[in-house]
Amino acid sequence: MSEKHEGEPELVFRNAVQRLSVDDIDGAALLARDLVQRFPGHSKFLHFLASCELRSGDASAALALLQQAVAAAPDNVYARADLALTLRRFGRLEEALAELDAVIAAKPDFAPAHDSRGNVLKDLRRTKEALDAYQRAIALKPDRASAYWNISLLKLMTGDFAEGWKFFEWRWNRALCGDLARDFKKPRWLGKADLNGKTILLHNEQGFGDVVQFIRYAPLIAALGAEVVIEAPAPLIPLLKTLPGDYRFVAVGEPLPEFDFFSPIMSLALAFATTLDTIPAKVPYLSADRERARHWRAKLGTAKRPRIGLAWSGKAAHLNDHNRSIPFAALAHLLRQDCEFHVLQKDIRPEERSQFSRHPNLIAHDRDIVDFADTAALIEAMDLVISVDTVLAHIAGAMGKPVWILLSWIADWRWMLNREDSPWYPSAVLIRQNWLGDWNQVIGVVRARLPQALKPD
Repeated sequence: MSEKHEGEPELVFRNAVQRLSVDDIDGAALLARDLVQRFPGHSKFLHFLASCELRSGDASAALALLQQAVAAAPDNVYARADLALTLRRFGRLEEALAELDAVIAAKPDFAPAHDSRGNVLKDLRRTKEALDAYQRAIALKPDRASAYWNISLLKLMTGDFAEGWKFFEWRWNRALCGDLARDFKKPRWLGKADLNGKTILLHNEQGFGDVVQFIRYAPLIAALGAEVVIEAPAPLIPLLKTLPGDYRFVAVGEPLPEFDFFSPIMSLALAFATTLDTIPAKVPYLSADRERARHWRAKLGTAKRPRIGLAWSGKAAHLNDHNRSIPFAALAHLLRQDCEFHVLQKDIRPEERSQFSRHPNLIAHDRDIVDFADTAALIEAMDLVISVDTVLAHIAGAMGKPVWILLSWIADWRWMLNREDSPWYPSAVLIRQNWLGDWNQVIGVVRARLPQALKPD
């Protein structure tokens, strides 16, 4: 082979890398597949194609390619580290841990591997070892933002709020959030400055559920004498307007008024030095609009059986959707109960809707729900809400409605560990997987508890 041809694969590879860097995933994958075909067993090319598959959402294809990449070159620690990340995604935690141990044995100073190892150990609920792994990553790379962020989630999950909220601020590091941090050219309020007579902006961040959970702090801000401006996603604003007090609401993307201070809404927990004992957990702090509640009561008519509001999945694009959402087929036994089941979620996947005809007591409302004020009015008409970890669970909790929240083994930090109650939502009951991926066990618990829960007092 001539020198020209020897250089060609690397030129193609660099072209593929460039395309991926500008989000041309299909173009990058096309070049990578050509390289893998021409040079089968080439670990670097297999690894890169796996990265393309992960970016396109095909984790199964990525896993197979990463296994080939590692088999071809067991000393490719970068492929092994990514293999561990992908195994973790599929809940194969012990295998992921073994891969990371091998990476660290070969390259002890590889900080990302220690960070990833902490995540796997956290998922295994080996929390002390997880903290040690994160701290080792930081010792090797003191500016590693993800390790600090992971420590925050671990601290909050285990109830150490004092440290957890401090580390939680690492979410604004550019390495984690890119350009999402807001630069308002105004002072950020962290609980010290006098707000009397001042205007403060509480701005939107992360998901809908985060806004619903942390909007509870707005009345505490208003009580300090501040005029409060709340920026939130437009579909949430009609619901948020039921919050007691006088606030100015601005939809995300609309021009903001003048203000003196700002705070990301989730930073208010730090500003108020929130501990487990001082969470402002008085409910309800949100409610159904009276007119909408009247409309939905008329629409539903007189109840002849208990009414259950049901949400089994969230947005498919959510990073943890593969863990938090329940396959619709797993609900079959629950839907045989003598109840009316009302679908609270707007996002219904086509393959799920096609199965609704098998369950005449399942009633979908997605085409009639305009915004979350409609959702709240529908929730108000329910006897009980049963939901996975989505904004709907937060809304029910904020309304003080009895809500059973169905949680994966790898649950979000806010639900903590080994609890059946929530310090954030007194009306919530947490029902958790006993082992990863087993929703049948969770649904079995729901079925067993349901008849007693729905008995008249």
